Amino acid sequence: MDIKITSITFDIMSQAWRRPRTGVCTFWARWPGVTEARAELNEHAPQIVSITIPTDKIRDVIGTGGKVIREIIEATDTKIDIDDDGTVKVAATNKENIDKAIDWIKGSTDEPKSAKSITAGREDR
Repeated sequence: MDIKITSITFDIMSQAWRRPRTGVCTFWARWPGVTEARAELNEHAPQIVSITIPTDKIRDVIGTGGKVIREIIEATDTKIDIDDDGTVKVAATNKENIDKAIDWIKGSTDEPKSAKSITAGREDR
């Protein structure tokens, strides 16, 4: 190794190499004990859920000057990222807030149903 600083001794360098190696060896020694992933995430672990909306509805979610998306973010305590292809990523530290934000987004992008399609499933009385 080419070291230009003369105050670094061989002992200091050997410690600098030995400590990370010990840490890596400890990690790999414990690795075989991990058999499977956890079934559930910790309630405070950040989560990201991705949905897709029609590209012509992106402006409905963002709103004028970003008013709607800011309102969703503040009310649900989430972070929202919308791509040009209609992919919406919602991130938060709990699933409930993500679900609220997604419901809000879907509600603002769903097409209104006509009375004809609503009554189509009903029988005449």
